[in-house]
Amino acid sequence: MSEFILRFKGSEEQANEQFAQLKATKMFSVLDETPPRMMLVKGSQSKVRSVLNDFPCWIMSTVSQYQLPDTKKRPKRSPSSA
Repeated sequence: MSEFILRFKGSEEQANEQFAQLKATKMFSVLDETPPRMMLVKGSQSKVRSVLNDFPCWIMSTVSQYQLPDTKKRPKRSPSSA
C-alpha cells in the first residue's frame, strides 16, 4: 500500500459534496485531511485511481519520502583527561 495526496480543482460547492463522498469510501483509508480540498490517503494505486474515475476534479499525487543525511556535529575524538 502506498500513500497519495488527493487535491481538488473545481468549485467550492462541488468540493464539499465530493470530499464527503471520498472520505466515506472503503477503498482506501484517510490518514489526514484539509477539508474540502485536500486529503492524504493510503491504499493501492489501482483502487485509488478507480475511485477517482468518478471524480474528475480530483488529482492524485504519490507521496515521496527522502532519507536526509545526519548533520549533527560530533567531536572527532574524545576529550583528553587532565
